Amino acid sequence: MELKKSEKADLEKKKLIFTEIGLALSLLIIFGAFEYTASQAEMGDLGNAGGQKEDIEMVEVTREPEQPKPELEKPPMPEPPQPEQIEETDDKSKDDSDKFKSNEDDVNSKIVKNDFDFGPAQEEKETIHVRVEKMPVFPGGNAALLKFLAENLEYPQEAVDMGLEGTVVIKFVVGKDGKAKNPEVVKSVAPILDKAAMNVINKLPLFTPGEQAGEKVLVWYNLPVQFKLAR
Repeated sequence: MELKKSEKADLEKKKLIFTEIGLALSLLIIFGAFEYTASQAEMGDLGNAGGQKEDIEMVEVTREPEQPKPELEKPPMPEPPQPEQIEETDDKSKDDSDKFKSNEDDVNSKIVKNDFDFGPAQEEKETIHVRVEKMPVFPGGNAALLKFLAENLEYPQEAVDMGLEGTVVIKFVVGKDGKAKNPEVVKSVAPILDKAAMNVINKLPLFTPGEQAGEKVLVWYNLPVQFKLAR
């Protein structure tokens, strides 16, 4: 009676499959061995990398030592003044006031007295105004002034003989007291007529003085004096 193998129990058909599985397992084992070796090598390298820190040389920071500062010599302390020794004497006849007098004489002798001579004191000149709020006025006004000139003016005979005529202008100052002062010729005709005009100015009565801000002041006054021959 022949024995017949079951197709399910026949292993010859599955031989190729088992061979492939075995090769795959072998490859996996070999690959795993390589991976393990590589990981061990890396761990060893990491251990060496940590050890390289000890090979680095530390650079020391050096600082030059500070030079000692030169000591300054302290100036010697001045010695305290010695108190003067006062010798007592039995002679009490001398009075201390003599000492003070002698000191005063010495001081006064050193003072040099300078006598400065500034000359005679000069009086301050007051301002002479040309125009003020209230101008000087002749007593009776301008008409009275013309009448006064006609009555008091002397026409020199010499000037008449020479036929001299014209208007001489005299400028004078009317003072605070109203008096005509410091006359001078502003416009001249002839010396002989100028002199006659000056003479009549000296005969003028007192004016009403000029005023500025309620105060009497000096004012210039111009007066024309006319010389005219009768025709």
